[in-house]
Amino acid sequence: MPTVGLSKPSASTPIADAVHGTIDLTIFDRELVDHRYFQRLHFVLQNSVNYVAFPSNKNTRFPHSLGVAHLSSQMFSSALSNASTRTLERFLTDAADFIIKLHGTLTKTDKTGLIPNSDNSTWSTEYEIGHQATIKGKSRFLHNPMPENAGLRTISTDDLFGSGEQKIPAGFIIDSIWQAIRLYGLVHDIGHLPMSHAFENAIKNLPDTLRSLGANQDLVSHARDLSIKRRDDFTGLEDGGQSKDYFRNFATLLDVSEEAVQSVSKSKDLHETRGISLYNIFISRYSEPAANFNQAEQQQINKYGLLLHHLSLSIILSSSISPDESERAHGEAKKPLHKHSFLFAVRQLVDGEVDGDRIDYTIRDSLEAGLKTGLFDCEKISKFSLLVSNDDESLFSFGFFHRATDSLEQFFESRYQSYKYQIFNRTSFRSNKCVEELISSLLAFAFIYPETELADAIERYGYIKRDPDGNILDLIPAASGPVEKIDDATLRSLLFELKEYTSKKEAEELLKSREDGSFEASQLIRYLADIVLFRDFSKIVTLFKDNSLKKVVEKSIKTDVDTNRIKKLAVHLLRYSEETVHELRKRVWSKSLNELGHPVVIFWATSGAKVYNAKLKGSNGKYEMNRTFEEETWIVSAEGDNSRVAAVSPALQSMAGRERDDRLSFVFAVGRDMKSQNSKERSIAENEAKDIIRKKYEETTKGK
Repeated sequence: MPTVGLSKPSASTPIADAVHGTIDLTIFDRELVDHRYFQRLHFVLQNSVNYVAFPSNKNTRFPHSLGVAHLSSQMFSSALSNASTRTLERFLTDAADFIIKLHGTLTKTDKTGLIPNSDNSTWSTEYEIGHQATIKGKSRFLHNPMPENAGLRTISTDDLFGSGEQKIPAGFIIDSIWQAIRLYGLVHDIGHLPMSHAFENAIKNLPDTLRSLGANQDLVSHARDLSIKRRDDFTGLEDGGQSKDYFRNFATLLDVSEEAVQSVSKSKDLHETRGISLYNIFISRYSEPAANFNQAEQQQINKYGLLLHHLSLSIILSSSISPDESERAHGEAKKPLHKHSFLFAVRQLVDGEVDGDRIDYTIRDSLEAGLKTGLFDCEKISKFSLLVSNDDESLFSFGFFHRATDSLEQFFESRYQSYKYQIFNRTSFRSNKCVEELISSLLAFAFIYPETELADAIERYGYIKRDPDGNILDLIPAASGPVEKIDDATLRSLLFELKEYTSKKEAEELLKSREDGSFEASQLIRYLADIVLFRDFSKIVTLFKDNSLKKVVEKSIKTDVDTNRIKKLAVHLLRYSEETVHELRKRVWSKSLNELGHPVVIFWATSGAKVYNAKLKGSNGKYEMNRTFEEETWIVSAEGDNSRVAAVSPALQSMAGRERDDRLSFVFAVGRDMKSQNSKERSIAENEAKDIIRKKYEETTKGK
């Protein structure tokens, strides 16, 4: 879409930001940010309903995405500026070869947003004209190697790179990848659904929710298939032929199989594959950054923009080129290294261990919540970012000069504290789980009772697509439908509408008359909506969790029990046995309906703060590699040696054990009245839970 308000294509748009001070947007940033797909992120909360515990924590995906683009590209520029001459030369040569290859696949005339086959591989000066008119020099690359490389030749932006006859200036290569990283940072969350990760988890739980509400196996399988379809066909293109071309052409470009490109979705969450769909639609239908400028500039800038978008997509899809862990042994490849592996390394700046995404949300979320847990020096991490290579200089990664080690330790500690005390705060955690259960129940209702008014409303708000007979054809459509309408604000409107409907006497009578379970399911939606919309915690109780299970068991069998046996039971009952909770859910649901006439529902959840997952010393006394070279967090010493951060940081080594120690499992019960002194709903839930626990305890301790 055309950018407006810019005096010239090279003008920047400064945005004031609470975390990074000022973020300057380029013309290509502005085109994407101004589009309605991105503007929707103003109304998608970063942390779902964490505001129930931290009222000021209502930051959205919009400023976070700006921050990721800013920080990731800043780290990239610093990393190349600080790199040794030899490593940088190899990187720029590989990158130049890929960009030339990318140009050879792009169409000259049609702005399709795809990569059609083409035999034309002659480098076009139009790209350099477009670069000159828009972002030349904006990466602020200035080669000034770290102290251990002092005295080496520095690389100029005018130096030419490429292993063949065609060469590209270093400045063009660096600025282009810098901009492609920014575009990746902007779109990395563009596919998020309302309430962020809670909605994704609800879709994952949909088959189990359907099963618990009595749906037949065909319907359960249909819901699962729709979810898989949404992930696997992430092109966003409604024409099946175009989708096939998309996978084939990217496979040719990245030099991998079509199956490898398609399998990218297996390593990504739903919001990421949905984001790729929306990004493809944006490129193919809307991208025209220079439409408001004179005719002479339009063609070159738009053509250069198309190159940048496809360079960004190549980075996003680069997980298809990296061997998995089984194909590498302690850093040594069992098969030839991929010639475009530098793309996979670049991807780590947005989607890695120490990346712009994690750094930004660790600071921003804590700041917005009013906590002090997110305090660390992100500027130091960015300043001391460093492009590194392995011993034979065949692989690249983005590491850090050793002076940033303290800031990296602070980052991992801050992220850990943020998850433990903010994301997994008791109040916000159970509220988020209620959001997941509510959304999953809403979608399940539409699948089981597609001809009801509730299903009509769910479709009207864009969450499902039905055929004339009411059968659900699609789940969360991305290629068609009101994409920009799906946000937290409209979800709340939908919840209010459904709550109002389920509260009406005539609606109750209508649903009761059906005698098919729709009334009971609607009441569950009503209770969960009260919790989510009004913080009505009178409708939810925690039946038990890991660290209270001993007391529950002792009450169940009316005698003291050994703590070690309880630990064994906790593993068997809560952590690995979803079937046990499903059994409990069925029993409580059935008994509450039979005895009370309204439902009580049970659901299970596990919490655990994120840690730096270091592998400690193995039997040979060396640190075991738990990631590929490009994914590792490397520290470069003053002598220029590369070491994994765990090897130089005892603090991060000790952090690994916390993940096990802090992981807890909970079983929640929701009903009409769970907190009053003589709650019959709670009594039913507790008695059924104690009965199951008693039986499981006897099974796990039999013969002991």
